[in-house]
Amino acid sequence: MFIFTFCTFEVYATLKHSTEISEDTEVVVFTSPSNVEAYFEKNKWKATQQSVAMGDATSKARLWKN
Repeated sequence: MFIFTFCTFEVYATLKHSTEISEDTEVVVFTSPSNVEAYFEKNKWKATQQSVAMGDATSKARLWKN
């Protein structure tokens, strides 16, 4: 006879920290989809800016914000 017990542990929680960024910023680096969300909560994209997105999910999140 086998008895199995399963437990659930929260390993990490995503916390968004929205900050206004200088309008002079030329390159913005996004490290996660939640990072993209946090950026656009307080900032607007400027046509002169460029972005770097780490990973496919982050890149897709960035593309939806155009």
